[in-house]
Amino acid sequence: MTEETIKTKKPKRKGPIRWEAIVPFAIFVALVYIYFALFFDSHLRKGIEFIGTHANGAEVNIDDVDTSFWGASLQIKNIQVTDVDEPQKNKVQIGEIKWRMIWDALLRGKIAVADAGILEVGIGTPRKTPGRVLPKPPPGTQSATEGIREAAVQQLEKKIEGNVIGDIAAILGGTDPNDQLKNIEASIKSTLRIKELQTELQNKEKEWKERLASLPASKDLKDLNERLKGVKVGNFKDPKELQASLKELDTIFKEADAKVKSVESTGKSLNTDVNVYQKSLSDLEAMVKQDIDDLESRLQIPKLDVKSMAMNLFGPMLLTKVKQAKFYMEKGRQYLPPKKTPEEKAKYDPPKPHERIAGRNYKFGRPNSYPLFWLQKAELSSNPKNSEYSGDVSGTLKNLTDDPPSIGVPTTLTFKGDFPKQDMSGVLGEVVVDHTTERPLEKLTVKVGDFRLKGQSLVDSTDVKLGFADARAASELKVQLQEENVEISSRSEFTNVKYDVSAQNKNVQEILTNVINSVPTVTLNGAVTGTWANLDLSLNSNLGVELQKGFEREIQAKITEAKAKVRALVDEKIGAEKEKLMAQYKKIESQLKGQVAAKQDEINKFKGQVDDAKKKATKEQTKKLEGEAKKGLDKLLKGGKLKF
Repeated sequence: MTEETIKTKKPKRKGPIRWEAIVPFAIFVALVYIYFALFFDSHLRKGIEFIGTHANGAEVNIDDVDTSFWGASLQIKNIQVTDVDEPQKNKVQIGEIKWRMIWDALLRGKIAVADAGILEVGIGTPRKTPGRVLPKPPPGTQSATEGIREAAVQQLEKKIEGNVIGDIAAILGGTDPNDQLKNIEASIKSTLRIKELQTELQNKEKEWKERLASLPASKDLKDLNERLKGVKVGNFKDPKELQASLKELDTIFKEADAKVKSVESTGKSLNTDVNVYQKSLSDLEAMVKQDIDDLESRLQIPKLDVKSMAMNLFGPMLLTKVKQAKFYMEKGRQYLPPKKTPEEKAKYDPPKPHERIAGRNYKFGRPNSYPLFWLQKAELSSNPKNSEYSGDVSGTLKNLTDDPPSIGVPTTLTFKGDFPKQDMSGVLGEVVVDHTTERPLEKLTVKVGDFRLKGQSLVDSTDVKLGFADARAASELKVQLQEENVEISSRSEFTNVKYDVSAQNKNVQEILTNVINSVPTVTLNGAVTGTWANLDLSLNSNLGVELQKGFEREIQAKITEAKAKVRALVDEKIGAEKEKLMAQYKKIESQLKGQVAAKQDEINKFKGQVDDAKKKATKEQTKKLEGEAKKGLDKLLKGGKLKF
């Protein structure tokens, strides 16, 4: 081909179809279609399971997820939410969730659901295999606020520690306090403190004696007294001689006054030291009392009062509800974040790294726009005929969203129903999660009209076991959490109670059996109030009252005897040394105050003598001057030199 031919050849004309653009786009669309057709539902299911597991704190399983692009719908089947406390059971099991999304929101990259259905709800359903429970976050990964809440719950847990019934059984079982005291008498802290105070008193006595030695000696006062005797206080020849005497007297007075001030200063200093030491002795009394309380605790000497009985019997049941309220509150505020205060916007906690990601998502909302996820309404519907463990449940879930401030209305859940398989009826509940403002609020009210309670343990120790073998129960739980304020109340009644009681000691077995058989109905009222930094627990139950009455007759004498032995041991160990220390202290204190007072009186007396000498000298000179003036005047009058 010649150069001329190349120049005259025209380029090929393109047709209306641009294959170089269509082919890559078609491949991309095909790949997207294949992904959504083959993989999207599976990945979405795993994603929901992952998020649900971390929100629940235990494994969440889903059998199937089915999405429809053209129908803009989602169907989730058989959701199992593991119970954190009983992993072999599901806290909640939902047969099916289905919804249809709003295309307007989808086109904006958001998920909004106008209406949805939640079907076949069951509670306490068994699992084929126990669910995985996530470990608690290691110390240091919690925020400062979460750490304070956890510390408050742990403090509350300590208040209900102990086993009053077991301790009573041990004493009725014949445990000799003397044998136990021999093993723990070395732990009496006040014995060590007495030795420290004795050493401290010896050192103080030496220091105080050195201070007393620095006070003006009798020789100093004797020298001043000799100087005072040498000062002329009368028969002055002329005013000049008087002025010299007054000057010397003033010098002696000032020196005596300086010595008085020295004694006063030393006395005040000694009094301060003595008062400090007196405070240490007072603290010793408190330490002795604490030693007695500690030994009684070590001996497990129980307190026969209704509050202790109820706290130890039913405290763990109410504490479980407190822990659950705290857990779900923190999860709710994490996944449904409330409106941030200006301070929070300026300063926020560092992000928490998740299992597969690390970072923080920031949302920049726009007025009248959709949040990223918004379930406007979902109807709960369940029929026990459709599933063995489903309940007869109806209810409504409204306004569930990941950004509550953007929609401005709280999330609400109302439900009612019965669960025949669990032998539970009259369930009525309402949940309000208001995270639309800077003051997040969570409210829960749940009533259960009747349910069966089996195998509820109240006391489980080596000496005694006590619990409900079988009972019918009704309960009401109210929870209100706003910011850091806590209000939790629980009311329960147990009827037709069949007790499970066993004890190693026959006497204990007989007492317990007689007491509890007279209480066929048990009432329990409990409340937790305060803030997450300072929780207060109160409980009362008629079972505690009856147990107190029953045990008082049998055990009060033995408790008194055991306490007396504890007091005797403490007195034996520290009584003599304590009396010796107090006597030594009183003796030293008396000597110190006596010596300081005597020295001060001696110097003050001398000051008075100096002052009297000054007054005498001044008075005599004044009389002498007045006499001379009178003589001069008479002489002038007699000589007739003055004429009027």
